[in-house]
Amino acid sequence: MLLENKQVLITGAAIGGIGEAIMNKLIKQDNLILVTSLEMSDDRFPNIESISADCTNKDGIKKLEDWIKTKTGSIDVLINAIGGSLASKNPLEIESNFLNRVIKVNLTSAVLLTQMATRLMKSGSIVHIVSTSAYEASLDKMSYGIAKAGLVYYIRAMAQVLAPNIRINGVSPTYVFTERHNQELKQKAERTGISLEQLVSDRMAKQLLKKPLLPDDLNEMIEFAATTPLMTGKVLDASLGRIY
Repeated sequence: MLLENKQVLITGAAIGGIGEAIMNKLIKQDNLILVTSLEMSDDRFPNIESISADCTNKDGIKKLEDWIKTKTGSIDVLINAIGGSLASKNPLEIESNFLNRVIKVNLTSAVLLTQMATRLMKSGSIVHIVSTSAYEASLDKMSYGIAKAGLVYYIRAMAQVLAPNIRINGVSPTYVFTERHNQELKQKAERTGISLEQLVSDRMAKQLLKKPLLPDDLNEMIEFAATTPLMTGKVLDASLGRIY
């Protein structure tokens, strides 16, 4: 119950993803939860305040900021779960448009949201979801790794800018078995003839702890990163002992 009585903004609350998992946990606490997602519909989150906004550009950020000002005027915590690799690419065939799009989704959105959060909170905390791809070269997801590595640097640098009143941290998970990822694995199994069990095992091959990482598993670490008064500029490892 560490976030009890806090005004929390969750961005990137995609269905079955990390953002929705932390949102569902916070609903059980005494929070005012504000949610944004590109997949928003009027009846998707009937018990919380929600809006559809594209956080990769200034117009979308202004729409979100203006909306928050009409609802609460301020926030205490930003949990940013916007991100995605978008597609696999041969590193020698990455087009500039694709690279720019991946950077916008995974890094530009984080920068714009951080700037917005500083205008909406006198004190508080920011948590960005990173990825182990920031530390380990995944060649077919190179654009994604570049963007997430940039986010790690940004978190570390911005901690110096925002201290002492605003803390900024990150949580860096390994492969998360979201609903979307599970569907992608099923499709790959059908396409390639490789068993689903083998594909799941391959995703966990470098983990010391052999269990699928689920969105709900990250809730405790995200809440800790958002609430501990003892840490800023740090990215917590949520890789189940992944070997780099």
